[in-house]
Amino acid sequence: MESSLQEHTDVVQAVLAGKKQLFSQIIDEHKGLVYSILLRMTDDHEEANDLAQEVFVKVYQQLKQFKGKSKLSTWIYKITYFHGLSHLRKQKRWVGEEYYSNTESDDNIEEYMALDEMKGHVADCINRLKPIERTAITLFYLDELSVKDVAEIMSISESYVKVTVHRAKKNLKGLIKKEYYEGVRR
Repeated sequence: MESSLQEHTDVVQAVLAGKKQLFSQIIDEHKGLVYSILLRMTDDHEEANDLAQEVFVKVYQQLKQFKGKSKLSTWIYKITYFHGLSHLRKQKRWVGEEYYSNTESDDNIEEYMALDEMKGHVADCINRLKPIERTAITLFYLDELSVKDVAEIMSISESYVKVTVHRAKKNLKGLIKKEYYEGVRR
């Protein structure tokens, strides 16, 4: 990891020194991550693409602020998160986070439909969490980031990440139970 951290710092320094064509390396390496974060936040491919372009413009403009104390991906993730959050706040929404792939097969179509419906209920419940809880639980469980990385991205302490993830799990469990029992009674 140390060599990777140094390699990213070297690429950043080279871009800042005038080798602007090397910025395409940064884009190529991180575009999938940036796009997937924004797609989860917006649930719209076109909007996620547009926002991803805006994020890389911001990354380029703020490149001299990267000090190499964290991974470049974490730094870019943080910019992406706050840019997406800002965009959603401006639009007064925080919508559809679809975390699951939609797999269909002719053999077990009923199973997949039931699974897809359950995933939809879970995604709905996740969407009803407070934005900070939703983000923390998504970054920690779905994106499988460490507590330290989540804390850095969200600009909160590691202990607050742990508390927020715990609270989010508890609230999610309650929402899923309520959703399940309401669905059974109907």
